[in-house]
Amino acid sequence: MNQHGAEHELLYIFRKKAGLPSPGKSLAGWYGGRATTFGQVLGAFAKMYRSTHDDRVRNNALFLVGEWEKCVDAEAAVLDNDTYCFDKLLGGLLDAALWGARMIEWYTLPENLYRASELSGDATFAAFAKEWDYRYFWDKLIAKDPTIGPGHAYSHVNLPPGCGRIPQSPLLS
Repeated sequence: MNQHGAEHELLYIFRKKAGLPSPGKSLAGWYGGRATTFGQVLGAFAKMYRSTHDDRVRNNALFLVGEWEKCVDAEAAVLDNDTYCFDKLLGGLLDAALWGARMIEWYTLPENLYRASELSGDATFAAFAKEWDYRYFWDKLIAKDPTIGPGHAYSHVNLPPGCGRIPQSPLLS
């Protein structure tokens, strides 16, 4: 793939929905109506990059994620989709984050997962949030230890509110 070919077709439906310029054309069939496999494509790139360390593959994944983010920023309705598409998209974004194609701020995920648990009453969200808890950071914060280490300052500012949503939060004890 290159940034003038198939990537534009993969992004077409998101750009159209966001009202952004949409070079290329819409893909046909199942993908064309809902972009059902976009997350799976991201996941495939991430896994391929992890296996090969080929920067061309990484760059394709970064391009797709970055352009998709522009669409979401322009129009939140880009996120409106069924649970199947959401599941595939979330999986692809997580693969890209975890396997080196994109370092997202994974440690900010618990807050919204805990919020989803509070709102829905579904403990599954809270259980999944625990998978992302950043105890190292919270323990350093509680101990008033300034040697937290490298990180993105803005994201670390977002951590305490997320921690505060945890039942028996370490910050509230």
